[in-house]
Amino acid sequence: MDHHFDLATRGGQNQDEPIQNALRALAYASSSTAIEALKPLDPTGPSFVRGICYAFQDDKPFQLRKAALFLPLIADRWFNTPHPIMEPDQMRSLCVDWASAVDGIEHTHDVQKAALAVLFGMINSSHWCPHIVVEKWKLLEYFISVPDDSQPLRRCIDNPELIEAIKGAANPAAMDLWLAILWLKYNELLSGAREQLETVTKEDDSG
Repeated sequence: MDHHFDLATRGGQNQDEPIQNALRALAYASSSTAIEALKPLDPTGPSFVRGICYAFQDDKPFQLRKAALFLPLIADRWFNTPHPIMEPDQMRSLCVDWASAVDGIEHTHDVQKAALAVLFGMINSSHWCPHIVVEKWKLLEYFISVPDDSQPLRRCIDNPELIEAIKGAANPAAMDLWLAILWLKYNELLSGAREQLETVTKEDDSG
């Protein structure tokens, strides 16, 4: 995959088809054998990062951009890191291209789950959260599509600083949607988080 990414992003050769096929293989690698085989893959490496950014570009074929959306095995490695894997302008551009790709595909149940896995990863990252496209906060409406064992969601729920971060979002609906999710998960919250939720909800209602 790195070879095709390098050819596409450095050599200018059309590698859309092999990259598309490789991304699909990654997306649907659900067997334990396939997952084990993918462990040596470093999705944070420069070549892989450039390749994913390439696949999401607005002028790329629809099927290639669609294949790039389904990457549950690498999203966690991109967003749950102490240091950013790319520069702020690159993150901003990728968020825009990702949002455009999400808009261009039918929002089936699988698409909703894949999009939310990425969105929760971005939300929980202090590096990525400021670059989320304003309209994409609306994806939180699909919360019911998220599996109960979703680790990106679990990290968001367990992050006490997230409410303040979401308050700063340019989309006023973001906080309402996030508070609704927290109330649905109320029984899973720690006591301190429950108190914070109750306080913020009162402030939100009075405001």
